Amino acid sequence: MTDWLQLLLGVGIAICALYLPGWLLLRAYGVRSAAGVALAPVASLALIVLVALGYGVFTVRWNLMSVIAGVTALLLVGVGIGWLLRRWLILPRWQWRSRVALPLTLGTLVRASVIPAVAMTAYMLYLVGSPTGFSQSYDNMFHLNAVRFILDTGASSPFRVMELIDQEHLGQFYPAAWHEVVSVVALASGSSIPIAANAVNLVIVALVWPMGVILLAQQLWPSQKHIALAAGVAAVAFLSFPLRFLYYGVLYPNLLGFSLIPAVTTLVVRLLLTQRCPISRESRFATLVLLGVSASSLAVAHPNALMYQLVIFGVVVSTRSLAWGSKTARGRGIGIWAMAFVTVVSVWLVIAVLWNIVRPPAAAAVWEPTQTVAQAFGEVALNAQMGAGIALAASVLMWVGGWQLVRGADLFAPLLFLMTAAAFVIVSGFREGGLRDFVGGVLYNDSYRAAALVVLPAVLLGAYGLSALCARVHVRLAIATIIIGCVALQSWALARPLQEAQKTYQVTADSSVLDSDEKAVLDQLDEVTPPDARIMVNPGTGAAFAYALADRQVTGAHVLFVESADEGILRESLSRADQNPQEKSEVCEAVATSGVDYVLDFGIRQVNNGGYRFPGIEDIPSDVAETVVQVGNARLLRIRICD
Repeated sequence: MTDWLQLLLGVGIAICALYLPGWLLLRAYGVRSAAGVALAPVASLALIVLVALGYGVFTVRWNLMSVIAGVTALLLVGVGIGWLLRRWLILPRWQWRSRVALPLTLGTLVRASVIPAVAMTAYMLYLVGSPTGFSQSYDNMFHLNAVRFILDTGASSPFRVMELIDQEHLGQFYPAAWHEVVSVVALASGSSIPIAANAVNLVIVALVWPMGVILLAQQLWPSQKHIALAAGVAAVAFLSFPLRFLYYGVLYPNLLGFSLIPAVTTLVVRLLLTQRCPISRESRFATLVLLGVSASSLAVAHPNALMYQLVIFGVVVSTRSLAWGSKTARGRGIGIWAMAFVTVVSVWLVIAVLWNIVRPPAAAAVWEPTQTVAQAFGEVALNAQMGAGIALAASVLMWVGGWQLVRGADLFAPLLFLMTAAAFVIVSGFREGGLRDFVGGVLYNDSYRAAALVVLPAVLLGAYGLSALCARVHVRLAIATIIIGCVALQSWALARPLQEAQKTYQVTADSSVLDSDEKAVLDQLDEVTPPDARIMVNPGTGAAFAYALADRQVTGAHVLFVESADEGILRESLSRADQNPQEKSEVCEAVATSGVDYVLDFGIRQVNNGGYRFPGIEDIPSDVAETVVQVGNARLLRIRICD
C-alpha cells in the first residue's frame, strides 16, 4: 500500500510540475480556461529545461529548492513580460471560437478527458504491474540511471547527462527533459526512481497527450458539436503511440516530445489557419511568443519531435496557401497561384535542409527495414503497424473522417496522414540508403518511431469521423455511441500486445534481463556495501540497474558506456589475477585507481541477446574475490586479492 500511496503522491507532484507553472505563465499572455490547461505542459516544460540549461552554464546544483527557485524566477520574468505586452499591445483573452463555433470550455475539456484518462491509467497500470515496476529494456538502463545521475551530481543540463556513460567526450547533447521532470518528482516525493518514472509517464499518457489532441481537434473543427468527446476517445485508440513507447525501447524522451505536439500544433493552426477561428493582431503576436517557448520544450524533450513539428508546420502552410490561392485567384490570373506555389516550395526546401541537418549521427541510424512495401501499406491502412492488432473500428472511422474532410476541401489532416503514412512505408519497407536514410535518419531509421508519426493524423481523422457519426443521431445516443466506440476501438486491438508487453516489466525467475535472484541481490546492496562503493558490472546482464535501484556506483551504467583503461584491465583480467604476479600487479593497480571494490556476477545472459562478454568478472575464484551475497547463481563479490 505504501508504494501505491507514493505513486499517487508522485502523480500529484507530476501534475503540479507539468501544469501549474505553465498555467500561470499562460494566464499572463491571455490564455485562459481550457486552452490554458491543455497548453500548460508545453510552457511548464520550457521553464524546467531553461532552468536546467542555465544551471548547467552557471554550475548551480539541481535540487528541489534550486528547481523551485529557478522556475519561480523564470515564471516571474515571463509574467512580467506578459504584463508589459498586455499594457503595450492590449493583448486580449484568447477566444477559442468563431461565429459558428462552440467554445472549448474547461468543463468540456474535463468531460472529454475522462475516458482517455481512465483508459490510459488502466492500460498503464496493467502494463507496469506494480508502482515499482520498471521496463527491463536496453534503453531503460540509461533512462533510470540518468535520473540517478541527476540526483547524485546535481547536473541536469542536456549537455551534462551523457557524462553518465562517457567521461572522455564532455558537452555532448542528450534530450534530458523527461529525466529532469522525473528527478523533480523523485526529489519532491522521496519515492524510488521507478515510482517517479511511472508517475510522470502516467501523467503524460493519461493527461498531456489526450488533452492536447482534444484542444487541437476543437481548434480545427470548432463547429463539430461532439468533436471534443470524439477526440478524447480517438486519442487512446491506437497502439503505436503513446502506449507502445512505454514498452518498446523504451522511448521515454520521444514519449514526452510527441505528446506535446498536438498542443503545439494548436498554436500553429491558430496562427495560420485563421479562417477556422479569427485572430487579432495582438493574439497573433502572443501566439508567436508561445511558439518560440514551445520550440525549447520540443528540442530538449527530443529533437526529432521538433523536426516532426516543422513538418506539421509545412503541411499547415501548404493547406493555407492552397486555400488562399483558391479564394484569391478567381479572376486574377495565374500570378496568385504562382505566389502560393513559391511559398509552399520555399517552406519545404527550408524544412528539408533542417531535416537533413538536425538528426543523430549516421552511425546511430542502425535499424533495418522490417517488411515489404506491400505489407507496410496494409499495416498503415488498418493501423496495425509493427505487429499491432488490426484496429478495425478506428480505421473505419479514420477513413470515413478522411473522406468527408477531402469532400469538404479540408485538407490539413488528410495531407498530414498521407505524408506520415508515406514516411512509415519508406522507413519500414524501402531498401537501406538513399531516400530511406533521408526520411528515416531523423528517427534513427526506426520503423516503430515512424509508425508513431502516423498516429496524430489518424486520431484527428478518426475523431472527425466519430463526431460526424454522432451528429446524425440523438445526443444521448451520440454519447452512448462514443462510449461503446471507446470499448470497440480498444479491446481487441490492444489486448494481446499489452499482454506480451507486460512481461518486460515483470521480475521473474526467467526474466529476459534481470531475474528474481539478481533483483534479490540488488535489494541487499544497501545493507552489505558502503554508500561510496563502486561495483564492476557487465551492464548488459542487468547489473547496471544497481545504480538506479540501489544507489551504488557502477562501472558501466549502460551497454554503450565508454570504459577507462583500468576498467578494461579488470574486464579482461580480474578472474585471472591469481595466476601470475604480473597480472596481479596490473589488476591491483587498476583496482586502486578505479576505486572498484565489488563485482556483480550475473552470468552471461544479456539484454537483446547481446554478446558483450566480460571474462574478467565471470567465474571469479575465491582467491580473487569473496562472495558477500549469493542468491541462486547471482553473486555480489568483494575483491580481496589486493588486500
